[in-house]
Amino acid sequence: MGTTTKLRFVRKTMWELLQITILRTNSKIVGIILLENFFSRTAHVK
Repeated sequence: MGTTTKLRFVRKTMWELLQITILRTNSKIVGIILLENFFSRTAHVK
């Protein structure tokens, strides 16, 4: 009983860490894309 509860907790923690990592990576990618779009637009205006 005790080991299965521990395993569940470890799995849940690992899954949450994975999701956080994915979210951080996605927001970085989105930020880079937005910055590139912004700079390319300002470059065209000049």
